[in-house]
Amino acid sequence: MSVTSQFIIDHLDEWKNEILSHSIDKQNALEQAKLNNPWFTELEIERMLNSICNEYLEREKLLSWFNSYSYDQVKSNPKNIAIIAAGNIPLVGFHDMLCSIISGHSTQIKLSEKDKVLPVWIFDLLTQINPSLKEKIKFVSQIKDFDAVVATGSDLAGDHFKYYFGKYPHIIRSHRNGIALLNGQESTSEIIQLGEDLFSYYGLGCRNVSKIYVPKDYDFIPLIKTLDEHFRYVRDLTKYFNNYEYNLAIHLLNRSKFLQGDSCLFLESTLIPSRIAIVHYEYYDHLNITFEEIKNSLDKIQCIVTNIPTSILPCQKLGSSQHPSLANYADDMDTMKFLTQDIYSWND
Repeated sequence: MSVTSQFIIDHLDEWKNEILSHSIDKQNALEQAKLNNPWFTELEIERMLNSICNEYLEREKLLSWFNSYSYDQVKSNPKNIAIIAAGNIPLVGFHDMLCSIISGHSTQIKLSEKDKVLPVWIFDLLTQINPSLKEKIKFVSQIKDFDAVVATGSDLAGDHFKYYFGKYPHIIRSHRNGIALLNGQESTSEIIQLGEDLFSYYGLGCRNVSKIYVPKDYDFIPLIKTLDEHFRYVRDLTKYFNNYEYNLAIHLLNRSKFLQGDSCLFLESTLIPSRIAIVHYEYYDHLNITFEEIKNSLDKIQCIVTNIPTSILPCQKLGSSQHPSLANYADDMDTMKFLTQDIYSWND
């Protein structure tokens, strides 16, 4: 175990308490983050902070995850890892940063302009406890002198990353989406859980559900009524509501077939990605056929939420999409294995 790893583990509770505190420094960071990116409301920032503390910085969970890897090669030959973070939701790059830092590497982090406040604040809390970590954790405007890259961005950015960093050991991710499978018997509480998957972070995350699969003759009225009752608050954000009105106008002009709720529009489509304030839906006749079709599209899907039992697909329960565990790696790419093993035997 490296000095950095030991320090983080020893000071987990102190770090977590500072993150969850109501300190002036925290409030200043939240205000700056909101000014920098209007999508980052205090509700959504706190949602992410609670998820980080509950899933990533809970001692038993972190130790179990951390101890499942070997760090012998890192100890003898630590690397300089470059993290290129996305900025679609608050602290979306935290997991990559934590993986690199706790594994014992030096880490340089290039932040998205959309999320340039919160990552600096959250890791400053660590370096305030131990200033020597400033040499191991650096936020940079341009990455250089690195040994490996972990980069996340849009599909277009992903293509650029592959061109520029293809010769280095790398993990490169582009955008994906979540989907939901419904059986038409969902209770009100289950629909509310689905709403969390749809509307957390205003639907901007790669784990947000952008499409639902529903049985033929599905009754949308209970779904829309429940979502509007519990998630109509998304309209209070001007940027979200502007997107809602724009998409509504476009589909009215185009005479598209869609269902209108106060919180979003439902548009029948075979596509998985959807625009802001739109949820795609697709009818199915036979679940097993739908399972196989989805299985063939897993390279476009970040997560699948459903309460329908199945062993064919890697599913999780409704309402859990935005609470990934430490071992729930984006795009199913094991970041810790890459950092502790793969970069030492890289063959692209």
